[in-house]
Amino acid sequence: MVLIPAGKAFLRGKSINVESFYIDKYEVTNSEYKRFIEDTDHPPPKSYLSVLDKILAGLQFYEDAAKDGTFSDEEISKLEKLIQEYEDEEAKDWYSPNKGDHPVENISWKDASAY
Repeated sequence: MVLIPAGKAFLRGKSINVESFYIDKYEVTNSEYKRFIEDTDHPPPKSYLSVLDKILAGLQFYEDAAKDGTFSDEEISKLEKLIQEYEDEEAKDWYSPNKGDHPVENISWKDASAY
């Protein structure tokens, strides 16, 4: 890790003071993050542009429609099950072996802090 000294930075056109902090010198790779997931059972990252996201947007439409009686609770339950199946499948496929040395993507602040 390297120390980034305190100083001024610009944020949205304004000068702000930033305290010193440490940051890794190099990005965390997919292989390193995969090892972390395997060692800790932390959930894997999800693609922001996945089929799951599109399904979730569709589910919101169907949930809204269900409120006015367009769809039954049973139909909504089927959609929720489908989403869980896609989510489980996506969690398995986030890691591409031929990109092990690439920086890990789509992790949240919480994921990064856990790492």
